[in-house]
Amino acid sequence: MKHLGPRLLPFLGMLALLFACATAGPLGFRSGEALHGMVYAKDGRPLGGVTILCQGRPVAESDSQGRFAFPPPARADASATVQFSKPGYERVSAELRFADRSQVLHARLRSGEDLLAESLELHSQGCQAESRALAAAALEADQGLAAARFLMAALRYRAGEHQEALAALDALRAGGVDHPFCDLLEADIAEYGLRDWRRAAAALGRFLSVRDDPGVERRLEVLVGAAQDPANDGQSRMGAEP
Repeated sequence: MKHLGPRLLPFLGMLALLFACATAGPLGFRSGEALHGMVYAKDGRPLGGVTILCQGRPVAESDSQGRFAFPPPARADASATVQFSKPGYERVSAELRFADRSQVLHARLRSGEDLLAESLELHSQGCQAESRALAAAALEADQGLAAARFLMAALRYRAGEHQEALAALDALRAGGVDHPFCDLLEADIAEYGLRDWRRAAAALGRFLSVRDDPGVERRLEVLVGAAQDPANDGQSRMGAEP
Protein backbone atom coordinates (compact mmCIF):
# COMPACT_ATOMS: atom_id res chain seq x y z
CA MET A 1 0.00 0.00 0.00
CA LYS A 2 1.76 3.11 -1.23
CA HIS A 3 2.80 5.54 1.53
CA LEU A 4 0.79 3.72 4.20
CA GLY A 5 3.76 1.47 4.91
CA PRO A 6 4.00 -2.14 6.02
CA ARG A 7 3.22 -1.18 9.62
CA LEU A 8 -0.39 -0.51 8.69
CA LEU A 9 -0.93 -3.85 6.97
CA PRO A 10 -1.20 -5.88 10.21
CA PHE A 11 -3.80 -3.43 11.47
CA LEU A 12 -5.86 -3.86 8.34
CA GLY A 13 -5.22 -7.60 8.28
CA MET A 14 -6.64 -7.97 11.76
CA LEU A 15 -9.89 -6.63 10.43
CA ALA A 16 -10.32 -9.22 7.68
CA LEU A 17 -13.31 -11.53 8.02
CA LEU A 18 -14.98 -14.13 5.78
CA PHE A 19 -16.96 -12.80 2.85
CA ALA A 20 -20.54 -13.27 1.70
CA CYS A 21 -22.72 -12.25 -1.18
CA ALA A 22 -26.14 -10.67 -0.73
CA THR A 23 -28.66 -12.65 -2.72
CA ALA A 24 -32.40 -13.01 -2.86
CA GLY A 25 -34.28 -15.75 -4.62
CA PRO A 26 -36.18 -17.53 -5.95
CA LEU A 27 -38.22 -14.44 -6.83
CA GLY A 28 -41.53 -15.91 -8.04
CA PHE A 29 -44.73 -16.76 -6.20
CA ARG A 30 -48.32 -17.47 -7.11
CA SER A 31 -50.73 -14.57 -7.11
CA GLY A 32 -53.26 -14.71 -4.27
CA GLU A 33 -51.14 -16.99 -2.07
CA ALA A 34 -49.06 -16.26 1.01
CA LEU A 35 -45.42 -15.30 0.58
CA HIS A 36 -43.04 -16.89 3.05
CA GLY A 37 -39.35 -17.58 3.28
CA MET A 38 -36.19 -17.36 5.34
CA VAL A 39 -33.42 -14.84 5.94
CA TYR A 40 -29.82 -15.93 6.45
CA ALA A 41 -26.59 -14.29 7.52
CA LYS A 42 -23.57 -14.57 5.24
CA ASP A 43 -22.40 -17.77 6.93
CA GLY A 44 -25.76 -19.49 6.49
CA ARG A 45 -27.08 -18.89 10.00
CA PRO A 46 -30.80 -18.06 10.24
CA LEU A 47 -31.11 -14.34 10.89
CA GLY A 48 -33.86 -13.16 13.19
CA GLY A 49 -35.08 -9.63 13.77
CA VAL A 50 -35.01 -8.68 10.09
CA THR A 51 -37.73 -6.27 9.00
CA ILE A 52 -39.33 -7.26 5.69
CA LEU A 53 -41.43 -4.85 3.68
CA CYS A 54 -43.51 -5.84 0.67
CA GLN A 55 -45.92 -3.65 -1.22
CA GLY A 56 -49.53 -4.25 -0.30
CA ARG A 57 -48.73 -6.32 2.80
CA PRO A 58 -48.26 -5.61 6.51
CA VAL A 59 -44.70 -5.32 7.83
CA ALA A 60 -43.19 -8.69 8.70
CA GLU A 61 -40.20 -9.63 10.85
CA SER A 62 -38.15 -12.80 10.73
CA ASP A 63 -38.25 -14.97 13.85
CA SER A 64 -35.31 -16.54 15.67
CA GLN A 65 -35.14 -19.20 12.96
CA GLY A 66 -35.05 -16.60 10.20
CA ARG A 67 -38.58 -17.43 9.05
CA PHE A 68 -41.16 -14.91 7.88
CA ALA A 69 -44.52 -14.94 6.14
CA PHE A 70 -46.92 -12.51 4.49
CA PRO A 71 -50.65 -13.03 3.99
CA PRO A 72 -52.01 -13.07 0.45
CA PRO A 73 -52.08 -9.63 -1.21
CA ALA A 74 -55.34 -7.72 -1.33
CA ARG A 75 -55.08 -7.61 -5.10
CA ALA A 76 -53.04 -9.35 -7.73
CA ASP A 77 -50.22 -7.07 -8.85
CA ALA A 78 -47.89 -7.84 -11.71
CA SER A 79 -44.88 -7.26 -9.48
CA ALA A 80 -43.83 -6.00 -6.08
CA THR A 81 -40.63 -5.00 -4.29
CA VAL A 82 -39.55 -6.72 -1.10
CA GLN A 83 -36.99 -5.07 1.18
CA PHE A 84 -34.95 -6.59 4.01
CA SER A 85 -33.30 -4.50 6.71
CA LYS A 86 -31.68 -5.00 10.10
CA PRO A 87 -29.41 -2.71 12.13
CA GLY A 88 -25.77 -3.60 11.48
CA TYR A 89 -26.56 -5.17 8.09
CA GLU A 90 -26.88 -3.94 4.54
CA ARG A 91 -30.30 -3.33 3.03
CA VAL A 92 -31.32 -5.86 0.41
CA SER A 93 -34.22 -5.50 -1.99
CA ALA A 94 -35.58 -7.59 -4.83
CA GLU A 95 -38.25 -7.10 -7.45
CA LEU A 96 -40.80 -9.91 -7.31
CA ARG A 97 -42.76 -11.11 -10.32
CA PHE A 98 -45.97 -12.98 -9.74
CA ALA A 99 -45.58 -16.34 -11.44
CA ASP A 100 -46.95 -19.83 -11.27
CA ARG A 101 -44.03 -21.23 -9.30
CA SER A 102 -42.77 -21.50 -5.72
CA GLN A 103 -43.78 -18.66 -3.40
CA VAL A 104 -40.78 -19.24 -1.10
CA LEU A 105 -38.26 -16.41 -0.89
CA HIS A 106 -34.75 -16.71 0.58
CA ALA A 107 -32.51 -13.74 1.32
CA ARG A 108 -28.94 -13.48 2.53
CA LEU A 109 -27.69 -10.32 4.26
CA ARG A 110 -24.11 -9.17 4.75
CA SER A 111 -23.20 -7.47 8.00
CA GLY A 112 -21.10 -4.35 8.19
CA GLU A 113 -18.12 -6.54 9.11
CA ASP A 114 -18.71 -8.70 6.04
CA LEU A 115 -18.75 -5.65 3.79
CA LEU A 116 -15.59 -4.33 5.42
CA ALA A 117 -13.82 -7.64 4.89
CA GLU A 118 -14.75 -7.62 1.22
CA SER A 119 -13.61 -4.00 0.96
CA LEU A 120 -10.23 -4.90 2.46
CA GLU A 121 -9.82 -7.77 0.03
CA LEU A 122 -10.50 -5.51 -2.93
CA HIS A 123 -8.14 -2.90 -1.48
CA SER A 124 -5.35 -5.47 -1.33
CA GLN A 125 -6.02 -6.24 -5.00
CA GLY A 126 -5.70 -2.58 -5.96
CA CYS A 127 -9.41 -2.14 -6.72
CA GLN A 128 -9.68 1.22 -4.99
CA ALA A 129 -13.04 2.40 -6.34
CA GLU A 130 -14.76 -0.89 -5.55
CA SER A 131 -13.11 -1.03 -2.14
CA ARG A 132 -14.29 2.47 -1.32
CA ALA A 133 -17.87 1.69 -2.34
CA LEU A 134 -17.96 -1.33 -0.04
CA ALA A 135 -16.32 0.58 2.82
CA ALA A 136 -19.03 3.21 2.48
CA ALA A 137 -21.68 0.46 2.48
CA ALA A 138 -20.11 -1.01 5.62
CA LEU A 139 -20.41 2.37 7.36
CA GLU A 140 -23.99 2.75 6.17
CA ALA A 141 -24.76 -0.61 7.73
CA ASP A 142 -22.84 0.06 10.94
CA GLN A 143 -21.67 3.58 11.80
CA GLY A 144 -19.70 2.17 14.73
CA LEU A 145 -17.16 0.35 12.56
CA ALA A 146 -13.96 2.21 13.43
CA ALA A 147 -11.92 0.06 11.06
CA ALA A 148 -14.16 1.08 8.15
CA ARG A 149 -13.65 4.74 9.06
CA PHE A 150 -9.89 4.24 9.09
CA LEU A 151 -10.03 2.50 5.73
CA MET A 152 -12.13 5.31 4.26
CA ALA A 153 -9.53 7.82 5.46
CA ALA A 154 -6.79 5.79 3.79
CA LEU A 155 -8.76 5.48 0.56
CA ARG A 156 -9.47 9.21 0.50
CA TYR A 157 -5.75 9.84 0.90
CA ARG A 158 -5.01 7.50 -1.98
CA ALA A 159 -7.56 9.38 -4.08
CA GLY A 160 -5.82 12.70 -3.37
CA GLU A 161 -8.58 13.93 -1.03
CA HIS A 162 -6.12 14.94 1.67
CA GLN A 163 -8.25 17.32 3.72
CA GLU A 164 -11.16 14.88 3.62
CA ALA A 165 -8.83 12.11 4.80
CA LEU A 166 -7.66 14.22 7.73
CA ALA A 167 -11.27 15.08 8.58
CA ALA A 168 -12.08 11.36 8.63
CA LEU A 169 -9.20 10.75 11.05
CA ASP A 170 -10.36 13.63 13.26
CA ALA A 171 -13.87 12.15 13.33
CA LEU A 172 -12.41 8.77 14.25
CA ARG A 173 -10.53 10.27 17.18
CA ALA A 174 -13.57 12.28 18.23
CA GLY A 175 -15.39 8.96 18.48
CA GLY A 176 -12.85 7.71 21.01
CA VAL A 177 -10.53 5.79 18.66
CA ASP A 178 -6.94 7.03 18.84
CA HIS A 179 -4.88 4.13 17.54
CA PRO A 180 -1.16 4.79 16.81
CA PHE A 181 -1.72 3.83 13.18
CA CYS A 182 -3.97 6.88 12.89
CA ASP A 183 -0.86 8.93 13.66
CA LEU A 184 1.13 7.12 10.98
CA LEU A 185 -1.58 7.73 8.41
CA GLU A 186 -1.78 11.39 9.38
CA ALA A 187 1.99 11.66 9.00
CA ASP A 188 1.79 10.19 5.50
CA ILE A 189 -1.02 12.56 4.51
CA ALA A 190 0.81 15.58 5.92
CA GLU A 191 4.21 14.73 4.44
CA TYR A 192 3.38 13.23 1.06
CA GLY A 193 -0.01 14.81 0.42
CA LEU A 194 0.09 18.27 1.99
CA ARG A 195 3.88 18.60 2.23
CA ASP A 196 3.43 19.88 5.75
CA TRP A 197 6.52 18.65 7.57
CA ARG A 198 5.60 20.14 10.92
CA ARG A 199 2.28 18.35 11.08
CA ALA A 200 3.90 15.12 9.90
CA ALA A 201 6.58 15.44 12.59
CA ALA A 202 3.95 16.05 15.27
CA ALA A 203 2.03 12.95 14.19
CA LEU A 204 5.17 10.79 14.26
CA GLY A 205 6.01 12.18 17.69
CA ARG A 206 2.63 11.01 18.98
CA PHE A 207 3.22 7.58 17.49
CA LEU A 208 6.63 7.28 19.16
CA SER A 209 5.16 8.33 22.51
CA VAL A 210 3.39 4.97 22.68
CA ARG A 211 5.55 2.74 20.46
CA ASP A 212 9.25 2.21 19.84
CA ASP A 213 10.21 2.07 16.19
CA PRO A 214 13.75 2.90 14.97
CA GLY A 215 12.53 3.49 11.43
CA VAL A 216 9.95 6.02 12.56
CA GLU A 217 12.55 7.67 14.79
CA ARG A 218 14.88 8.18 11.81
CA ARG A 219 12.03 9.53 9.73
CA LEU A 220 11.12 11.96 12.49
CA GLU A 221 14.70 13.24 12.73
CA VAL A 222 14.68 14.07 9.02
CA LEU A 223 11.30 15.77 9.26
CA VAL A 224 12.28 17.86 12.28
CA GLY A 225 15.43 19.01 10.51
CA ALA A 226 13.47 19.97 7.42
CA ALA A 227 10.77 21.74 9.40
CA GLN A 228 13.40 23.83 11.19
CA ASP A 229 15.17 24.79 7.98
CA PRO A 230 14.12 28.37 7.09
CA ALA A 231 14.63 27.57 3.43
CA ASN A 232 11.80 25.03 3.60
CA ASP A 233 9.43 27.11 5.73
CA GLY A 234 8.16 23.79 7.05
CA GLN A 235 5.97 23.30 4.02
CA SER A 236 8.13 21.49 1.46
CA ARG A 237 9.36 17.95 1.30
CA MET A 238 12.94 17.10 0.38
CA GLY A 239 14.25 13.76 -0.73
CA ALA A 240 12.50 10.77 -2.22
CA GLU A 241 9.44 9.14 -0.73
CA PRO A 242 10.13 5.82 1.00
